[in-house]
Amino acid sequence: MNLSHPILVRPPQILSNQVTLKNNFEMERKDLTEAEIVLVQQGNVNAWFDGISYSLGSGDIVLIPGLAYRLSSLGENPCTLITLYLSSFQYAGQEEGRLPYVPRETLLPCSNSTVPMTGIITQVHAELSEKRPDYKIAAGKLTEYLLILLQRKLMDNDVSSEPASLLSGIKEYIENNYEKNITLSSLSDVFFVSPFHIAHLFKEKYDISPIQYLIKTRIKIAAELLVQTSYTVFEISNLVGYPNANYFNIIFKRFTGMSPGKYRKKMQKKL
Repeated sequence: MNLSHPILVRPPQILSNQVTLKNNFEMERKDLTEAEIVLVQQGNVNAWFDGISYSLGSGDIVLIPGLAYRLSSLGENPCTLITLYLSSFQYAGQEEGRLPYVPRETLLPCSNSTVPMTGIITQVHAELSEKRPDYKIAAGKLTEYLLILLQRKLMDNDVSSEPASLLSGIKEYIENNYEKNITLSSLSDVFFVSPFHIAHLFKEKYDISPIQYLIKTRIKIAAELLVQTSYTVFEISNLVGYPNANYFNIIFKRFTGMSPGKYRKKMQKKL
């Protein structure tokens, strides 16, 4: 992406907190003025932002630009979170306390590229908790480096793009890669957004789930191939992403009301 790198002209003041949620315990944050960086250190947790729910797991990072939110642990399994609170900072050309490329809550699912960030978040919290000599300087330098890594991630992957742009990208990706083994998890890996977030927003915009849209796309292509080519049903099944021809027959009949063979005969009679 051709984006200019933002310059931090005033470093943040930093506080941190580590909390463990369990037994369906809920935690709510309101009237926030500082930006937050939340790391799910262990376990799983549900998060709500303005009515949108996310399911977060160990290693996931959430960037929160001063928005109210609610967290809830899942069942009796404990969930440990580390939160960094950043205030009084400013980037050139930006409002005070605003993280570049983070207009709303932004999720960074756990991946190889986020592992260094999770380590830094843990280090910052340790410095602020242990208060060893020059801990404020150490925590400040670590946080500035963390912000650089986060900006690079956001710039490279555009995870902060507007929902409409994100969803059109997902839709186009499905249309161009329907033959692949696409899942919500694999879409999450490609677009760096949580699976639940993808499913919720896609359904809200297109009135169909991403996986149902994938199936619909596969069946549409399969129907065209049945009419326009001499490929066997088995060959077409593989071409549209169904290695199991029997399963393909079931799905095709569910969508069209007839088997692939019957569909081919019926359509070819109309030619």
